[in-house]
Parts: sequence; structure tokens; C-alpha cells
Amino acid sequence: MSRLRLGKKLQPAKKAWKSFFNKVQSKVQKLNIPKAIKATFKRLLASLHSLHHLIPSRARHRRSLASNNYHVHSKKNISVISIDDLFTEPASSSSSSVMNVHAHAHHGETSRSKEVKKDLAEGSSDMNTIEDAWKALVAKSPQLQVDQKAEEFISKFRQDMRLQKERSLLEFQEMLARGS
Repeated sequence: MSRLRLGKKLQPAKKAWKSFFNKVQSKVQKLNIPKAIKATFKRLLASLHSLHHLIPSRARHRRSLASNNYHVHSKKNISVISIDDLFTEPASSSSSSVMNVHAHAHHGETSRSKEVKKDLAEGSSDMNTIEDAWKALVAKSPQLQVDQKAEEFISKFRQDMRLQKERSLLEFQEMLARGS
């Protein structure tokens, strides 16, 4: 049987199904259910819904345990990566004064004001103005070091991506050369 004839032979069945569906749908829509039955049914559903937590259900119990375990274990699987771990070599902009600050921190001096006073006393001959002192203070701030490390990481990442792209292009060209 060809496909062209199949469509013509199925048309009467399609028409019959449409007419049956339309008749049933119109009768269901016209169905008059008394308001008393509707109100009773709504109250019954509401009371069952309010007692839903009292009815034991294995599926609901299993699902709640699984979701709780997921949330407990998801917190344990978080690994912290610090920027210092990403760099094997020391930062290129680090100077001896930064190393002095780290040495003071290891000896127990955590007060920022003590470090600033000590550094200002040592480098008073280098600093002629308040602006120079302010620049030196800003250069030693730990926030600036984090920004520098982040910028180094981003530039290194971009360079790695460029190198990887170049390698893939070279490999693709070699593959094309072998194929022809």
C-alpha cells in the first residue's frame, strides 16, 4: 500500500475520532455537578491534605533521608583553593620590605600600626612627602598583593589558553597535511 493512499484511508477514522471527542468534551463541560458535592469534595481534599504528614509513606520517608544526606555530604566535599597555592615561584614585585612584614607577622606582631611606625622610622630618609609615605603604605597592603597575584594568575591562564589554541591549530594542520 502506498503512502499516498494511506492518508486517504485514515481520513474517515480521523473524522470519526474528532466527532466522538467533541461530543464527549461538550457533554463533560455541560455536566452540572451540584454545589453541595463540590463543596464536600473540596473539604475532603483539604482535610486529607492537612493530615498528609500523619500518613506513613515509605517513598516520602526515603526521599527525605536522601535529600538530607545529600545536603550533609555536599558541605563536606568543598575544597578551598588559595591563590598562594597556584603560584610555585614568588611574585616578581615582592621586595625586601614585604619580606620584613611577613617576618614580623611570624614573630607575633599583628598590629598594623606597629608595622607602619617601624617602616616609617626606617625609611624616613627615602620618604620626603606624605604622598611618598602613603604610596609605600598602599604598596605594602595585603589587599594589593592579592590583586597582583590574581592579575598574574589571570594573565598566566590567558597565556596558557593561547598556547593551547596554537598547539591545537598546529596539530590540526599536521593532521590535514597527513591526510592529503
